[in-house]
Amino acid sequence: MPGRGFRFAAGCGLEAVRMDSRTFFRLLASTLAVGALGGAVAGFAVSFPAGRAGGWTPADWLMGFVGWLGGGAIFGALGLLGYVAFSFFDRLGRELFSPPYRALWDTLLWMATALLALEAVVFASGWERLGLPLPPPAAALALLTWSVFIAWLRLGAGGLRRAAPVVFFLFAGTILELVPALRLGNPLAFWDMAVPLTLVNGYLVLVAGRVRAARSAGHRAGADGPPGSGRGRPVSRPVSPERGRRG
Repeated sequence: MPGRGFRFAAGCGLEAVRMDSRTFFRLLASTLAVGALGGAVAGFAVSFPAGRAGGWTPADWLMGFVGWLGGGAIFGALGLLGYVAFSFFDRLGRELFSPPYRALWDTLLWMATALLALEAVVFASGWERLGLPLPPPAAALALLTWSVFIAWLRLGAGGLRRAAPVVFFLFAGTILELVPALRLGNPLAFWDMAVPLTLVNGYLVLVAGRVRAARSAGHRAGADGPPGSGRGRPVSRPVSPERGRRG
């Protein structure tokens, strides 16, 4: 029904679409499923050596999988909240500049991403004084590569100049979400959280672009209306010469 729905930032600050509640809950369910799958894979990978050495029974493995699925789903919900929060943050940042100067916001995001990447990958000194522990250099480099790859999938090679919000969210946003695990100083806890969050954030960027494209296609189709509805652009019919002479 027209008018039912709500504004939801889709595309990580690149656009916003009007999404009805059914579409939103489908997005929520699929996000939780991706997070649960990532949590199960990460949990099994990091716990397999200890489980094998400790002689886990099938019941132990079953309980472990239940816990990994649940934890991954929680991280999926965290990723969705972070996505929405950054989308509003990005929109607010763009509104600070008048239209001719809004490209400066992308420049600021690129500068922040580059600074964080240099600190995490090259210097690797950590920003504990600022309350921001960083992941290991190899993990940070992998996350940066993943961010650029997802931006390329989302926007294409020609759209990478507009990729600042996507790369910043996938790189800096994911690191911010991983701060609780990084503060523990436990590599197993870090990977348990990093894998589902990274997958969920990449999934959200990609699926939001599909929602936007489907919404735009629906608007174009609705402009003409379904066949036989009488809506849309008027169709001009040719007049035969005989009919013109009669008139």
